[in-house]
Order: sequence, then C-alpha cells, then structure tokens
Amino acid sequence: MFVSTRTVLSLALGWVVSASVQAAPVTYTFKSLVSPESALVSSPGEASLIALLGEGQAATGSFTYDSAAAKLGDSGALGLFSDGHTYYGGKTPATAAYAQLTVSVGGHVFTDAVGVASVVDGSVWGHGGADIVALDADPHPAPGQTLSDLIAAPSLGAFSVGGYELVNISLSWNQLFFPDVFTPATIQSDADGDAMLPSLLPLQHGFLTFTFRDPTAPDEPLFVRYADIELTAAGVQPPVIPGVPEPGSMGMLLSGLAVMAASVRRVRA
Repeated sequence: MFVSTRTVLSLALGWVVSASVQAAPVTYTFKSLVSPESALVSSPGEASLIALLGEGQAATGSFTYDSAAAKLGDSGALGLFSDGHTYYGGKTPATAAYAQLTVSVGGHVFTDAVGVASVVDGSVWGHGGADIVALDADPHPAPGQTLSDLIAAPSLGAFSVGGYELVNISLSWNQLFFPDVFTPATIQSDADGDAMLPSLLPLQHGFLTFTFRDPTAPDEPLFVRYADIELTAAGVQPPVIPGVPEPGSMGMLLSGLAVMAASVRRVRA
C-alpha cells in the first residue's frame, strides 16, 4: 500500500498535537491480544500459574498515566533492580506517574493504587540501543537493597493465586522487540542526561507481566507474560505502526524474552 509523504506528515503532526493536548493524566484501558505465553515457561510453578489464571484467557484492565510526575532518580540511586532506568512518580495517586491499576484475568481481579514509571533512552544507555518504557505496580529492589522512601510501599502482597504471592504487575514497551513502537517520536533525555517520560504511551505492542513468588522458594520469581497488549484512551489516536510480527519474528521475540528472564534469575541468584 502506497502512503504519501503528506499523509505520513499529517499522521505524525496529529500524534504530536494529541500529545500536547493530553498533558493532564490520561486514563488507559487495555486488553491482551495474545494469551499467556506458555512458550516462555521455565518452571513447574509458572506452568501452574498459567493454568490457575486460565490458559487462553485474555487479560483486561485500566490505569492512569501522568507524564508530568516528578522525577525520582535513576535506578542505581534508588536501589532498584533495573539497570539504566530513570524513575518517575509519587506516593499518592495524585502525584504518581502510574496509578489506579485494575487487571482482570481468569476470574481474578488485581488492583494497585500507586506504582512508578521508568524509562530508558537507548541512545544513552545500552539495552541494545533500544528505548524502553515500563510501568511497575511494585518495583523490585536490587539484591540486598530496599525501596527508597520516595516510592510507595508495596501493596500487592495481599493477592495470591493458588498459594503463589503476587509481587508485581508491569506493562512495558521495548524498542528491541518492536523497533517502531515509539513512532514517530523516540525517547529523549533532559539536560541531566536522564530519560524523560513520553507524553503518551504507545497504544500497541505492549507487554503485560505478572510476577509471583512461591513462599517455599522466595528468591525465585515466577513470571506469567502476555506478549501483545493493546491500549485505548479517549481522544488519543495511534500513529501508523507495523502490525504484529510474522511467526518467525514472534519466535525471536519470545526467545529474547526468555533470555531476559534467565538474566533476571541469574542476577537475583
């Protein structure tokens, strides 16, 4: 299909104008287009969790995102597990970058009032040169460290499924897997070299990840992943982004996620 230069420019301009208008907090709803990724299961616990949550069941939910939230600092200074991320948020829903999360799947409903947002400028940090945006309900501290008092205390611990404790729910967008996910803009850094939150989140190609803990093996996180999340928000129109990858590309994507999960386990060990 031929798309004229004028059409491309109009779409890009519309996205920029929409972003400027949506400076206030934006409420997003989302749904998974792909069921839990059994191809990524690496332990009996993860297989059990997929069965408990309902294999083949879609996940749906909503949350509020505010790109004007205060900068908390980088992951190293905050004692958080992720590397090279700049974090944004606050202790209350009114000051948080990511708040009022509700997720429904397989008859289960999970909620979290306050989370944090993080972002990586791939042109500054490594990560394969990829821009990354992540929203975490309860971010993970690095081994031997605790969360900064700038971040609300973890609140998901009250939820459990089949004896497994829910410790985090995250939504993320990674340019490594979908190169055009942030089209037409890319993540930028401020004068301090810290990555800035995008005004709007990508409406396609997100990842939803549940992180659970088995009380009998608390140092071994268990993941249930949904590999393609679609967002909607009133008044926000998506730019033109290539569709879901071909089967071969999806296989590479899943392999990459498996490598990332293995890396997390090695570092935690």
